[in-house]
Order: sequence, then structure tokens, then C-alpha cells
Amino acid sequence: MKTTYITTLTLLLALLASSIVQAQKSSSTVFKAIYEMKGTYFAEKIKDRDKIPVSPMALEIYPDKSFFYSMPRMAQDSITHAVYEATNDEAKAQQEGNKVSNRSMDLHVLSSFETGQSVVTQAINFDYYKYEEEMIRPEWVIDESVTETKSGYKCHKATADYLGRAWTAWFTPEVPTPAGPWKLWGLPGLIVEASEADGIYSFSLSSFAPMDEKDSKIDCDKYLVLGAVKKDTKAKVTKLLQLFVTDMQKFFQMIFPGAKVIIQDRDGNKLKGEELRDKFVNIER
Repeated sequence: MKTTYITTLTLLLALLASSIVQAQKSSSTVFKAIYEMKGTYFAEKIKDRDKIPVSPMALEIYPDKSFFYSMPRMAQDSITHAVYEATNDEAKAQQEGNKVSNRSMDLHVLSSFETGQSVVTQAINFDYYKYEEEMIRPEWVIDESVTETKSGYKCHKATADYLGRAWTAWFTPEVPTPAGPWKLWGLPGLIVEASEADGIYSFSLSSFAPMDEKDSKIDCDKYLVLGAVKKDTKAKVTKLLQLFVTDMQKFFQMIFPGAKVIIQDRDGNKLKGEELRDKFVNIER
């Protein structure tokens, strides 16, 4: 039996959020979910969907909010910051940070269940570009007749057309939170798996455990050394990201007007303009 939850789901989520707040306030416990995320903005040149890169992403779950972030990008910035603090050498700090293999989507999403607003941080090169947006709840259709075990949890299936893609999600009522990876949320239980119909982007839970709040990465701006935090509109940030993907040389010429732009790979080989051009495959459409 398929049921489209509108007012019923809204009421259920309100009660769920209230119970989570009360329970977690009393125990002062937050949780951390780690997902294996498949996906890349450069997916157009990867013909075999099985070869699309997979990266670890983390979701911190609080009574009133969640924070989703790229673990490789966080590691890069943390190492760069630590080396710079120790040496005061920007070039060495950049070199050490770049040793971290990062094929992830460099995106952080801080979502407030109380205000219904999100702050999205898109990392482009060394900078953080931030924009605010309303949290749009997907219009989930839950199929109560379908259950499967995913990552050790009994899960129910839900589907939704959301931000331009057709998503299938598996959620578990065993973990009573409306949170989920990226901008996916609003189900009566943690989203354990989610994938979109084109086979480019997906999320799969690999671990879930309590977390000490002092280990939170929400204040990740402090790790920036070589870049800056810049605020803009979603449209402008997306346009800048698209330029970075589709014509990296033009992007750097815009960022550093008048400078001679030389782009190299990790081995120091100079890359030509045509080698830096790709079609932009955004997770949103």
C-alpha cells in the first residue's frame, strides 16, 4: 500500500522532532552517521557508472539541527591549517593538504529543524562560498508494503521527485530523526540509503554512533588558511561552481585578473585548457 504523506507526515514529523529534542536534551547526546557517497560534478566523462568516485561524508545529528560535510575536504583543510600554524609557510601547507585524496563533492549543509533554514557551504578551490536557503521537504511517497534490511537496519522505501531528480530512499524508524544526507530529509526515521534514477549520485550508511559534541566540525571555517569565507546567492555560487568545472582556466583568470595562470596536476605536469574543460553535472537540476 502506497501512501502519500502530506498533513499526516507533517504532524508525525513534528511529534518526532519534539520527542527527539526532549530525549536528546536529557541525555546531551548527539550522533554521527557516516555515508559512502557516490557522485561527482565531473561525472559526464565517466561512461561506466561503477567507476564514479565514492567518498566518505559525515552527518552530525543534533536535537534541533544536522550538519552534513565532506570528510576528505575537512581533512585537507585541517592538515593545511595545522601545517601553516607550525611553519607559517603557505606553499608547504598547501602541499601537505593536497596529499589527502579528495574526490568528494566539497559541500557542507547545516540544516535547522527549528527555523526550517539551511546554510550551504560550497568549497571552490581554497574558498568557502556560503548561501542560505529554505529547507524544502521532499514530497515523499512511502510504500508500506516494502521493507528491506540496509546496513543492519530494517528499512522502509520512499520515493520523491526532488530538486530535479527522482530519488529512492530507504529509512529506518529504529533511528527516530528526520535527518538525512545532503539536503534529503523529512522521513520518520534516519535515511540509510538514497539514490537517484540516473545512477550518478547515491548515499549509503556505513556507520552510526553517538558522538561527543566537542568533536563537532560545524565550526569548520576556522580551518581555512589559504582561502576566505564569502557569502552570496545560491544562483551566483552555482554559476561560479559551474565555471570552475567547465572551464577551470577561465575561472582562475577571473579570480586572479592579469595574472599568468598555470595549472598543474599532482605530479607537476602542466595541463592545457582543453584538459580542464568538463560538463557540469550538478546534484540539483
